[in-house]
Amino acid sequence: MNIITPKNVLPMKLRAYALSKFSATAPATMMLLGEHAVLHGYHAIVCAVNHYINVELIPRDDKLIHIDSSLGQFQTSLQALCREAPFEFVTEAICSVKASLKTGFDLSIQSDFSHQLGLGSSAAVTVATLKVLNQWNNTEADHESSSQKMDIFLRARDIIQKVQGLGSGADVAASVFGGTVAYCMNPLSIKKLKHNPPISVVYSGSKKPTREVVQYLEEKRQQNPESMDLIFKQMDSSCQEAQHCIETENWIKLGKILNTNQSYMKSLGLSNAQLDELITQLNTFPEILGAKISGSGLGDCLIGLGKLSSLYFPLNESQRRAGVRQLDI
Repeated sequence: MNIITPKNVLPMKLRAYALSKFSATAPATMMLLGEHAVLHGYHAIVCAVNHYINVELIPRDDKLIHIDSSLGQFQTSLQALCREAPFEFVTEAICSVKASLKTGFDLSIQSDFSHQLGLGSSAAVTVATLKVLNQWNNTEADHESSSQKMDIFLRARDIIQKVQGLGSGADVAASVFGGTVAYCMNPLSIKKLKHNPPISVVYSGSKKPTREVVQYLEEKRQQNPESMDLIFKQMDSSCQEAQHCIETENWIKLGKILNTNQSYMKSLGLSNAQLDELITQLNTFPEILGAKISGSGLGDCLIGLGKLSSLYFPLNESQRRAGVRQLDI
């Protein structure tokens, strides 16, 4: 029988018998360019940011699995293991290697960012879980090799697509390879760029589930596929230009590309009055060279090209009440 305990209700005593301990970390991610278009085979640019999920594994001498995280606590056995909410990504990752597991383990998940911010928490926790399981099962493996990273990427992408029913894998690529990544889903292309653009990030105060936004946009696309595909092609062209800008550190031109792509996001119906206002306010700061929605839209975060000297947002009481805040990224 599987048991889920809400966090801070009945603390589960983790019972580790082995002295060995394994840990792995994966970063949060943000989409710079190419949202939604990337699901249709166009390019995107995504970056890892300095917030992390850490997963620690301590083997047991029995067949039990205990999971502890900010979402709650969960216990099961190897025999009864299956995908279980709200630990879908973690339990699916464990299921993917279930046949190779000889004993159970205690799994502790620590995150320094909220899963509600739209920072790719699903990708990060999946990658970190696969990495720590890989360490335990393959203690002699070279975990820094390109082939090892590609294996983790492919497995994590498949798990997320299996759980969500969709997913380009762009956030997984940035979480696995780090830095700023130019990405294409089909044909698969992952290119880590030479430089990382300076960014400032503001959380809009709300996050609409990605699946709902994708479904909304797909319904619109069925009504007018030619118009939407044209926008996707324009976004793809922008990504090609942006790659060169990042490689050459041409931030002024990159800022203009971000502003242009914000207009594409508006044309797709992914902005609203609150997001428009925050974008306008971001662009009033002299340090910011361009700004746009980052993520699926209708919420999530806003990304500004340039580093604000202080955490300015929220700018007023109304924004504070709405949950707007600047993230230290």
